[in-house]
Amino acid sequence: SNWQYGKYTDPKNNRYNVWMDEKLFVPRWEGQAAYIIPPIRNYHNGPTGMVFNPGTALGSKWTNKFFLVEFVGSPTSSHIWSFDLKPKGASFDFNSEVDVLSGVLPTGIRFGTDGSLFMADWVNGWGTKNYGRIWKLDVDDDNNDLAEERKMTQSLMEQDFSKAKQEELSSWLDYSDQRIRMKAQFELVSRDEEAWDVLISGSEKLNQLGRIHSIWGLGQIAKQSKKAVSQLYQLLQDNDSEIVAQSLKVLGDIRNADNPEEITRHIGNENPRVAFFATQAAGRIGITESVPEILEMIRKNDGEDIYLRQVGVIALSRIKDEKSILALSGQENWELKLAGILVLRKWSHPEIEVYLNETDEYLLTETARAINDDFSIMEALPALAAQVNREGIQSEPFIRRAINANVRVGGVAAIERLIHYAEKQSNPTVLRTEALDALSSWVAPSVLDRVDGRYRGEIHHDVNEFMGAIQPKVQQLLADKNPEVQLSAVELILENEIQGFEGTLVKLWSSAKNEALKATLLKALQAFKVEQVETYIVRGFKDPSEMVRRTALGMLNDVALSEAQLNGIVTDLFKNGTYGEQQQLIIEIAKKKPEESSPIFAAMLQNWESGILPSGVKLELSEAINSGTNKELISRLDEIKSSSEGNNSYSEVLYGGNSRMGRRYFFTQESGQCTRCHSIQPQEGTVGPILAGIGSRLTREQILQALVEPSTRIAPGYGTITIEQDNGEKVTGIFLEEKEDEYLIKSVNAEPLRINKKRISKVTYGVSAMPPMGSLLSKAELRDLVEFLSNLKEE
Repeated sequence: SNWQYGKYTDPKNNRYNVWMDEKLFVPRWEGQAAYIIPPIRNYHNGPTGMVFNPGTALGSKWTNKFFLVEFVGSPTSSHIWSFDLKPKGASFDFNSEVDVLSGVLPTGIRFGTDGSLFMADWVNGWGTKNYGRIWKLDVDDDNNDLAEERKMTQSLMEQDFSKAKQEELSSWLDYSDQRIRMKAQFELVSRDEEAWDVLISGSEKLNQLGRIHSIWGLGQIAKQSKKAVSQLYQLLQDNDSEIVAQSLKVLGDIRNADNPEEITRHIGNENPRVAFFATQAAGRIGITESVPEILEMIRKNDGEDIYLRQVGVIALSRIKDEKSILALSGQENWELKLAGILVLRKWSHPEIEVYLNETDEYLLTETARAINDDFSIMEALPALAAQVNREGIQSEPFIRRAINANVRVGGVAAIERLIHYAEKQSNPTVLRTEALDALSSWVAPSVLDRVDGRYRGEIHHDVNEFMGAIQPKVQQLLADKNPEVQLSAVELILENEIQGFEGTLVKLWSSAKNEALKATLLKALQAFKVEQVETYIVRGFKDPSEMVRRTALGMLNDVALSEAQLNGIVTDLFKNGTYGEQQQLIIEIAKKKPEESSPIFAAMLQNWESGILPSGVKLELSEAINSGTNKELISRLDEIKSSSEGNNSYSEVLYGGNSRMGRRYFFTQESGQCTRCHSIQPQEGTVGPILAGIGSRLTREQILQALVEPSTRIAPGYGTITIEQDNGEKVTGIFLEEKEDEYLIKSVNAEPLRINKKRISKVTYGVSAMPPMGSLLSKAELRDLVEFLSNLKEE
């Protein structure tokens, strides 16, 4: 998952992705971090515009709807969606959606004065074109049931309200279109006190929307009008809970403290929106007396409505009643303790460390997040570091932050704590190795936080202090029963050049069964130049594990080999080795002196010409020869490639790729950005074709062509096509399907258009939204990507 989501940059520092592994990006789930406000829903890709129907646009079917543009680079996959929400506690929940339109590439939308929806259309693809289109989207006559209201709205939109009478403005405050209501509201606000009385009156007598606009207007004039403020407080007695909520919101917006008791008493209101805005207002105004009511609201809510919890925490952080907040650590109520942690986090208050005495792992983890993450609470880091070996703690987010705190705090005690954690076999393997990995870079840790990736700056710990603490423990770590812990221990030794354990390393090499451990041990034997290291490297050439063999190949030039021995290795690997080994062998041979490498490369060229050279090594051989100085070999290579492959400059990338590396490029490569448009999961929405099972549908050659010449082959449903018929008629539409005797395209007609191939004189595909990958990726990267995609088979 670390490769998939694109944060893997330093294998010793970023194995953990806090956003993904702790699921901060998904809608609320039990156990999610409490300090964030999660999304209501993860909703569509590439939003480039969102508007709300002001009230009279389109038809009544579309009132109270939002409209969202999903811009994803291709007109066939871009949409305009309509959706609405439904009340849920203090906030809202998703209700329903409609796919309004596709087939154009909209970059923005806006409702016109006539009630229709206008959209800007980028036409096709990502490139700059210096042209575009504007479309008008509207209901048909049968669904235009707001035609008269739309005409009236357009007339009022064009009218100069500065010349309107106050009675007219008053009547328009509760008009069915929000644009007119806003226009009337702002005009009344811009006038004198007589006009302001219209807002006061409207806040009581109009329909709900008119009253709300009047309330908003009162908030605009509150600094100049005591009557306006008095009316806002008066409205807190209203029977309509939304009117009360909006009045509280405005009082909080203007920070008015004339009657704090009136605001405070609504914090415990049964209506969650009233409680929300009363709490928000108390926090904005800074009503210290409201703290008990806010705490009681949090207790009573019991975490059911996260928006009420969050507004309570934000309000308490603004009021800054330190005594009351610090006292929460002594409360028995779980929600109040959590509120105390979240408020202290916002204050960056060092007293938060008292919560490290809690036994509840969720509270402990939230405390650890507060101390370590973001800008951190530096004074509390030592207390968090001391928790790393606390018995009974299973929370991975907590332990990771405790390990990280030790790295940041430093000192002998911190080193010993991490060693102790790594030694304890009952601890999870992934966290034991995390502790050792942290020790590996102890002297000069990464400038990025091990947990949340934030830049921390350079840290330097005393090397002598580190060596003195770690050396007595190395032997025991190397003797651990867990091969992954042994591996991290060997890496620690290598990283810090800790000598004196060569005999143990040799014994481990002889008995190790874990291939990653054995490969790393071979690196250590070579790095520490143990006696007869050449023997171990030569043995590594014939090891059953490819990983070990390839590690040994990387040391090929560190071993004195006779011509016969080297030729024997070449012969053996080209007979029994994998593409990866053969490729690496060529790379290593290219580092040798020309008199040693040239005969071997000449023999490989002979095999190429004879058709027996493995296809997967042609790229390495070509690059090795072209980077050398042997002109005869270069000339011979050019002749062979020209005669066998013609002008196909990409033929070398069809075979020999590394599927794992190709997967990494697919998910993380910044140049190609494959996941911006494609998915390999059948159920996931995408811009471009879903690639699940692509290896069963296309040959390697077709996959390669789709990568380097994307406009040559357009997937059905994902691009435009122009067909010129024998009679000279041209038809352009969305390419749906190519059959044996006909093309199916989607045009302006309701049904797909079928065009017989016998009547076609020319077929031209539109420019693909996908850029040519040959200009963005190296040939080696392309080869890995071809290998990955060709192995995506249909189940």
